[in-house]
Amino acid sequence: MGIAALAQAKGQHPAAEEAHEEMDGFSKGTSPLHTVTATALTPLSLFSRFKDVNHQAIFMGYLSAVHIAALFGRLKCFKHLCENEHARIDATDAGGFTPFLFAAWTGSRELLDYIMSRDGFDLTHLEAAGTPPLTSSCGGKGPYIGYVWAHRKGFVDVAEAIFRRWRQINLKAQEQVGGSRSEDESEVKRRQAQVSLALRGRLQGLVEAAKDGNPVVDS
Repeated sequence: MGIAALAQAKGQHPAAEEAHEEMDGFSKGTSPLHTVTATALTPLSLFSRFKDVNHQAIFMGYLSAVHIAALFGRLKCFKHLCENEHARIDATDAGGFTPFLFAAWTGSRELLDYIMSRDGFDLTHLEAAGTPPLTSSCGGKGPYIGYVWAHRKGFVDVAEAIFRRWRQINLKAQEQVGGSRSEDESEVKRRQAQVSLALRGRLQGLVEAAKDGNPVVDS
């Protein structure tokens, strides 16, 4: 919806009214975001006028400041938002994209590693699928999970990093279920190999299913 359309719709629809408030917010107030975003990049600096760091802009597809930072691979800015401004990294935009999915889709390895190292990062993030707000050069709109997006875009190292983190989470979950049973080294290695093989097969199956550009959501 363009600015002219918003002007006509103001007062007629709640979303249009809220979008107007967002646009008015560009010229009102200040926030702790201003110093970090003003020198980052123009789209992100728009959010410096919103008092809520987690504000998701309707007229930008419900993107928040961390979404924009992730989209453009601004690691220092992203860290500041998370560590000093308490930004949410699990927020989804209109297409279901999270900062993690943006990192996988754009191949931002350092950013991806940082997100996966954050407390609270779990299978929910890894299994979430989304559609990017921009046209993908690899074809297909998704929704796909991060591992599939990384493969489709040719970011092999990113896909492998996701696999290793996923494997680590699965192994930890299995250990918690198994309790404190004693195992010799060979048994531990055998169990770890089984987990790796099962996960690799599952993820490769999703990659294969997405080759025709069809939506693939893990279940």
